[in-house]
Amino acid sequence: MFAKLVKLALPGALFLIGMGVAEAQNSKPTVEGVNNCVNQFYDQKSYNWLAFQNTCNQTINIRFVFNDASAATGSMDLSAGRHSSTGRSAKEINDHGGLSFYACPEGYLAADVNGNLIQSHVDEYVCRQQ
Repeated sequence: MFAKLVKLALPGALFLIGMGVAEAQNSKPTVEGVNNCVNQFYDQKSYNWLAFQNTCNQTINIRFVFNDASAATGSMDLSAGRHSSTGRSAKEINDHGGLSFYACPEGYLAADVNGNLIQSHVDEYVCRQQ
């Protein structure tokens, strides 16, 4: 199943947050609302860089990319309740037109609708099995 992205304005930056359902292929269990597991904040304990926190009780993978053509990407696995920094400041994110992130359940990676690992901003994505 595809997930569509919506715009969300936060202090200091514009982010695109995926909202939707990640569905495993071949009648495997469906995982709903994975993007709702992601809380984002600027971590004062880590240079005030943007951080993601997993608020759900399952491990997730988050892939993030700048919205411009720089093709700068990153990813992280977050277990339940954990957080991690992107290493990106609000200024850097704004200078690159914002940041998009794509969340998938553990064992899956965010891919474009053709199945390619996300390297730049996309409007729809799927979670493909690793």
